[in-house]
Amino acid sequence: MLNGIRRDVPFQLDSLKPTNSNSWSFTNNGIITAEPDYEIRDDGALFVYRTFFNGPKQAQQPNIVWRNLFIIRKKHRVICVDRILIDGKTKGIVYILQSKNKSYPSYGHYQWDVTRLEHLELVGSILEDMKNSTLKRFNLSNSTPKLMSSDIKTPSSQDDYWRLIFHADSLYEQGHYDDAIRVYTEAFADDRYIFPSKLSSVAYKLRMVDKEEAAYKFDKHRIRMEKDYYQMPDSATVPSYEDEFDKRADIYNYDLSLKNHLEEMLERDQAYRTQWILSRQLHHEETQDDIALRLRADSIDSLNQVEIRQILKEHGFPKKTEVGTSACEAAWIIIQHAPLDVQKEYLPMLERAATEGNIQAALVAALHDRIDVREGRPQKYGTQRNHNGICPLLNKKMVNQWRKEVGLPPLDEYSK
Repeated sequence: MLNGIRRDVPFQLDSLKPTNSNSWSFTNNGIITAEPDYEIRDDGALFVYRTFFNGPKQAQQPNIVWRNLFIIRKKHRVICVDRILIDGKTKGIVYILQSKNKSYPSYGHYQWDVTRLEHLELVGSILEDMKNSTLKRFNLSNSTPKLMSSDIKTPSSQDDYWRLIFHADSLYEQGHYDDAIRVYTEAFADDRYIFPSKLSSVAYKLRMVDKEEAAYKFDKHRIRMEKDYYQMPDSATVPSYEDEFDKRADIYNYDLSLKNHLEEMLERDQAYRTQWILSRQLHHEETQDDIALRLRADSIDSLNQVEIRQILKEHGFPKKTEVGTSACEAAWIIIQHAPLDVQKEYLPMLERAATEGNIQAALVAALHDRIDVREGRPQKYGTQRNHNGICPLLNKKMVNQWRKEVGLPPLDEYSK
């Protein structure tokens, strides 16, 4: 095995061959590359380029481990995973991707900025979880080391906080609940870096697996951080945190764990997207920093899609009387940022939610428009814009009437 490259997934291919000091390329067994599959740039950014695979079908290669992975909101299959190790540390992930229709993307490349710890951790967590499930499926040995592990005891920065959170999320998804609780506790050790709603989101997940004591601890932590939110007076007569929490949930008839879970997902959705939008407004062309922010947002979107599907499967679309307006709108925003097939799948559910008064009809109208524009059709309500202005309209004479029906202002006011 080439020094510095570790094979984490069994696969009948030779390992990577170095092309220069910073690049490697697959060269044998049906792999044809017009460009290096993998490259670490001088600034530490990892690039995985397009790769074409002409090998036999899966049925003719029973020992190959396959798995699905969403990258740039597109579904691909991961056929091979290597790690690049420099000084004993993971510096990059190498994999060959096959698209949903069994052919490789014909253009473009995939960039992962591995200098961002939480970005690498997210990809590593997804791959680790998928690796374990596929190794089990094919009855293969699982003696290979984990892709990433956390040795941080207390977060010293926002990056450390997210690295711990993603690692704990990965442990939870693999069923290692006690280890997940330990790492969550490390992440929440410093209030300066905590997103308070994440405490409640974690509590909600832990209650689902009967970890009530830890769930209560994290709920209690949030109440301690946000006394104003819960209107808790500073007095010796204040009831216990648990009693106060239950009482507030009773008064408002809210499912606070679900409400806070949705709001935490929204915070996560907006964190890098907002930075990217602001940065793009300052530049005429997309910079490397802009690309890194956009790809971070895409990674968060992939994680949110997994969680929102689980919520909608178990609860249906959340009701305003159970979680409040902001949490209902959070569910809509996450679907709005989903791949096209997910948007189309949940559109009928959102239409029912609007009919029942759980979200505004204008939000569903915006989703209708987004789907139409993405499929190359003119939009009905005029909610979608691009760099040239408002995207083409279905009927310029009727658009303001249609907008009025869903509670939107006239188009000339919207476009100011």
